[in-house]
Amino acid sequence: MSVKNAKEIFYNDVPDAVAIQAANRLKDEARSTAFTPCGAPAWADPYYSGRRAYARSTLDNAIPVAAQDAMLQASGVRWDIQTFATGHASFLSQPRQLVFTASKDFGYPLDPLATKRTDHYRSLSLGTMLKYAVVPEVIEIDTSDD
Repeated sequence: MSVKNAKEIFYNDVPDAVAIQAANRLKDEARSTAFTPCGAPAWADPYYSGRRAYARSTLDNAIPVAAQDAMLQASGVRWDIQTFATGHASFLSQPRQLVFTASKDFGYPLDPLATKRTDHYRSLSLGTMLKYAVVPEVIEIDTSDD
């Protein structure tokens, strides 16, 4: 499966040069991903109670706010929700604000030196933000293995 107009769907509020680069990195997704049952999500584990965070994006053309809210409600668990006037890829359009909020409001500590360990952050949303978007002029971030 692929998205015909990825820039407008995923990167509608991202600067053009960054949006084009990001859209060009997208790969087709196997159709089976839409029909294959998933295992239990990690966030459902009681271990994460009081530690679940969600960044709601009000300009998201991929997942409208109503759908985001419906998914959060259907999860059956409590989320710390912060709302951003961003599109789907807020980590590209507003990286500093997103990471600042993650640090301040969601309570995630930020260690800029840890961003060099990209393998450690692959499954973390905050890590994804750090790896691709935050202070690249200060920290050399290697994305060549993607």
